[in-house]
Amino acid sequence: MLDGETSLEDNTYYRVGVFDCQHAWGTIMSVQERNRAIIDRWIEPSPAGLGPQDARLAEYGVSVWSLVAYSHLVNGDVARVAADYDLPPEAAAAAFAYYEAHRYLIDAQIALNEAAFAG
Repeated sequence: MLDGETSLEDNTYYRVGVFDCQHAWGTIMSVQERNRAIIDRWIEPSPAGLGPQDARLAEYGVSVWSLVAYSHLVNGDVARVAADYDLPPEAAAAAFAYYEAHRYLIDAQIALNEAAFAG
């Protein structure tokens, strides 16, 4: 696997980036199509309705921005983020696909959080 790929148990590989995603059963779809599908499945707006920067994982309630911030501490290792948060790999992949679509807002949220806790 390449950096940024996530493998599921059915040998399905997803990559956030410009490459296509190929499924073990031979179906190929664009990254945008696959990302949209996993985002729709796993990402929900914050109950507070604050905007894309506060979106979270459905069923888990963990915010996308917190997963992204944690990924900075583990050298961008998405598989480790999934393992450390006890998330399905596809859910973690959805969070990072969502991040790519809303990078500026989420980066701003991370910066605000870091500033709030700076000594």
